[in-house]
Amino acid sequence: MRHKSASKSKRKASRDSATAWCQLCQKPFFNHRALSDHEAGRHHVAVQKAFEAYKAEALSNNQTILPPKEFFAKHRFDTIVSSINFIRKSANVKPVDDTLDPDIVAKIRALVDELVTLQGQCNWVPTNRKTLRSATGPKTTTATATTHTPIVQASPSTAASNGIVLLFYKYVHLPDYLVIREWQQQLCEALELRGKIRIAEEGINGSLAGLSRAVELYIYAIGLHPAFRPGTIDFKQSRGDKAAFPSMWVRGCKEIIVLGIDPTELTCEGGGKHLSPTQWHSALTSTAPKGPRSPYIMDCRNWYEAQIGRFKGAQPLLMRRFDEFPALAKELVEKERLTERCVSHYIFVW
Repeated sequence: MRHKSASKSKRKASRDSATAWCQLCQKPFFNHRALSDHEAGRHHVAVQKAFEAYKAEALSNNQTILPPKEFFAKHRFDTIVSSINFIRKSANVKPVDDTLDPDIVAKIRALVDELVTLQGQCNWVPTNRKTLRSATGPKTTTATATTHTPIVQASPSTAASNGIVLLFYKYVHLPDYLVIREWQQQLCEALELRGKIRIAEEGINGSLAGLSRAVELYIYAIGLHPAFRPGTIDFKQSRGDKAAFPSMWVRGCKEIIVLGIDPTELTCEGGGKHLSPTQWHSALTSTAPKGPRSPYIMDCRNWYEAQIGRFKGAQPLLMRRFDEFPALAKELVEKERLTERCVSHYIFVW
């Protein structure tokens, strides 16, 4: 226990001694090694190339070159607009020009302003390190601002008070899912979202977190695709922070929820009927609880969810991973002889 406690305090000390700042990407880093890794990464290189191209164009047109912070806002705005228009054109959504609704443009500008503001709200020069820094002198790099010695007290681009965690999925045929994967990666990075998205030919499954306005724009953007029109996906939202996820990745997969069954053999077509609360209550009370035609309730959640609480009479499968469902369900069907029973309803709790 003493070793773990010492390790935690050491990690906390390293956070409190953050001194690196990338002007171009407007991001703080815990130390200069982290900054160097960032500068070698594809995201920073892409922004740097965009900045060099912008400077060359501005010089050729005798225009004033924006400072890095203002360029960051301009570049982020253009990237978000581009990522939204990408799917409009590839999916042939009308109109296919680069015009967006003025209300959406205003929301994008507000999000960019919020991102820039939150990036700059870190409290620079930690008091517990002032003496050490004055003795050793600050380290500098080409991307470190001379007036900044950043300390990250919280996730710099997401405040818990205005952050959202978003969960969603949809089974839908996506023959161009690899194109959608590319679009989703661009969109999430532009909106500074974190999380994970699985995309397959059978649909999409995502868990994301970020600023509330960024999540709102994400829901708007994904609704532009014909397969994800507004109202066809049930988005689950809760308050949170993007620190819940270490990074952002979007992967092309064989299944969006791993069952271990070939998606061509098991599809969402011809599935069960979703019950409303009223229909659910009616199904449970329409017949005698223990009669020959009583409904059979199978709880398909993980074992720890089923242990927290479940409906009376429900049969839990006690799974640790969902890919255990096919074998456990088959075992339960054979054990209970469900194929021989003439029950009124088979009810599955997910």
